[in-house]
Amino acid sequence: MFKQPRHLFEFGRFRLDCTERFLFQDGAAVPLSPRLFDTLLVLVENRGHVVPKNDLMQKVWNDVAVEENNLTQSISALRKILGDNLDGPKFIETIPKRGYRFVAPVKEVSEEELGNDRPSVTNLSEREHLGTGLPAGGSSQKRSSRIAPAIVLGTILLVLVGTVAIWRSWTPWGRQLQLKETQLTTNSSEASLIAAAISPDGKYLAYADSAGLYVRVNGTGEMHPISVPPASVIGGLSWFPDGTRLLATVTGLQPNIDSVWMISILGQAPVKLLDGGNQAAVSPDGSQIVFVRGKGKELWLMAANGESPHRILVAANEYLASPAWGWDSKHLAYGRVFSDSERADTVVETLDLETGKITTSFSDPDITSGIPLPDGGLVYSRNEVISGQSGASLLEANTDPSSGKMIGKPRLIARWSGFSISGLGVTSDGKHLVALKGLVQADVYVGDIVEHRLENPRRLTFNDRDDFASDWTPDSHYVLFASNRNGSMDIFRQGVDERTAEALIAGPEDKLSLHLSPDGQWLMYFAFPGGYSATKAPLLMRAPLSGGPPQLVFKARAGSDFRCLKAPATMCVLSEWENQQLVFYVLDPAQGKRQELARQEIGSGPEIVESNWDLSPDGSRIALAIPEGPPAHIRILPLAGGRRQDIRVTGWSAFQSMEWSADGKGWFVASRSAASPDGHHLAFLEYTSANNAWMIENF
Repeated sequence: MFKQPRHLFEFGRFRLDCTERFLFQDGAAVPLSPRLFDTLLVLVENRGHVVPKNDLMQKVWNDVAVEENNLTQSISALRKILGDNLDGPKFIETIPKRGYRFVAPVKEVSEEELGNDRPSVTNLSEREHLGTGLPAGGSSQKRSSRIAPAIVLGTILLVLVGTVAIWRSWTPWGRQLQLKETQLTTNSSEASLIAAAISPDGKYLAYADSAGLYVRVNGTGEMHPISVPPASVIGGLSWFPDGTRLLATVTGLQPNIDSVWMISILGQAPVKLLDGGNQAAVSPDGSQIVFVRGKGKELWLMAANGESPHRILVAANEYLASPAWGWDSKHLAYGRVFSDSERADTVVETLDLETGKITTSFSDPDITSGIPLPDGGLVYSRNEVISGQSGASLLEANTDPSSGKMIGKPRLIARWSGFSISGLGVTSDGKHLVALKGLVQADVYVGDIVEHRLENPRRLTFNDRDDFASDWTPDSHYVLFASNRNGSMDIFRQGVDERTAEALIAGPEDKLSLHLSPDGQWLMYFAFPGGYSATKAPLLMRAPLSGGPPQLVFKARAGSDFRCLKAPATMCVLSEWENQQLVFYVLDPAQGKRQELARQEIGSGPEIVESNWDLSPDGSRIALAIPEGPPAHIRILPLAGGRRQDIRVTGWSAFQSMEWSADGKGWFVASRSAASPDGHHLAFLEYTSANNAWMIENF
């Protein structure tokens, strides 16, 4: 395949590569956003001639409506990059009331003329040249405060910067620095971090767990506890610009009332600024504080000392979450979170505090956190499914300075399987990113059933992988569960008083939804060749509990599930989806699906059905958790004919799963569970999380 010849312009110490769309100074890359590159290219191509403002805006912003101020900001940014001067321009001259003219001598260069005179890899080794958008060797002074609106999405979302976005990618001849991750805290799941924030200069990390507040000296690793109000829990942190004080959201002092405090790291007593506020954040200039009030439906501002609190925005039925400041301290970003039955989404908006104008930036229900960078980039995290497991990704996006919306596709920085990312923060130089990186896992817990109450709950599985309980052995001594501790989801059993598990069935395919046949001789389960997320039609398998090779029973449909009774009963029931109906069949443990028993229209898809129905101990009824609510309700389907019955549970919006009690008089609901045959124990699912602070560099 022939390579397209490169077309270049040279002026002064600069070379503009039109084919690869890069600007170089003395051989070093000076990255430009797409709009800035197009603006410079139009001026260079029309060098010596006045380019009217309207023509320039139409050529560069032909797909969006913009104001003249956007063009003015772009020209100003180009002048800084080129080291130009408005009073005595060497490159871009302003023609009052008309437009702009490129006045520097320009030489067109073909690729053949370049020879070996190409940007050197060694010239690209300094990250500052790429990260700031300044000329190589140029000033590293603080950016102008006229940077456009920044949009951020925090704990639940965050995110957007309406400024000149700068590429952090390397040139075709360069090399990318390897992403560097450093773990700053090592808390266990029992002391998981709730909040963390890095100081503007990067010297300190403030972090909080359920036991208190601490400051870590990043240079030495020293950790110092910080005094907080007695009996309080820190729910959020933000640094004041001076790096000696923290703004903290405090919970636990009054029932259902959060408060905002100023806490010194130098030993002064904490000072309460406000009652009834949370998610507080200090503006970059330290003059104002934004916080959420009114049950999550109001944004408020107050002075840095807590004076003059006033409401600035009210939501309707949705919630306002995670307000964050733009770098100019004149714009606020926040998430408008929709979580009703009609819509589940997060819309990122930015509010201009001077004009009151609200701009919708973009929406994404999977965003977990985000932060603007000082040079105008935007880094954010989102939940993803990676190789069949829950995970998280970290991305960087460019934004349009005129509309505040994303430009093109985000650039992937990193991806982590099995982890969550939240609480992003960045130092004032934009070089050090801090995130709460959490290892979320499913564990099996067991408890004793005493008169329909769960007592003495305790963790059964102690490992750093997912474990899902499904059944018990007939003697009620062992819990049967699936676990990915060896890679794929395999089947294990573990005694209620044991610390280690025994592998029963292993193999490359995932194995889930396991139950014993009524006679207790066969272990039945769904196998997913290629992985749970990749297989649409699982295989129902059975294997002797005493040991032996698995046998295929039949190929099931997507979203199928099954249950089996305990001896002396002989019945198993299979559920399958047909359009929006859940249909129940007799299941023969050796031959598969038999006659239909009942059906129920759900009005949703098979993704909600796993573990939300169960067969009564006598085999006469099916209890089905109906997803529509609130309130949550259970529908009882009689299998021998008769009237269906609904039981509504006030105070619950939905049930994740349900399990008939051994006597058939009620259900264990909420988490995934399995009751022992003798009715004395319950194995259930509990998610644990160990959040720790990590520093990320070279992103």
